[in-house]
Amino acid sequence: MQTKIYYPRRKRVNTMQLKILNDQFSKNPFPSIEQRSKLSGMLGISPKSIQIWFQNKRQTLRNSGS
Repeated sequence: MQTKIYYPRRKRVNTMQLKILNDQFSKNPFPSIEQRSKLSGMLGISPKSIQIWFQNKRQTLRNSGS
């Protein structure tokens, strides 16, 4: 009998966080480590999650332009 493995559910950013992330993206699509850490403290999201959000946003823009 196999036990089922449960993974943590994916956390989505809320509308306030999304607005701040989009504002920051429009100013600078490549934030530094310090900027990501500052955003992390403001939004309550890990710096790694913020880095991935910016990567995904840049990729989405590249794909929509093609």
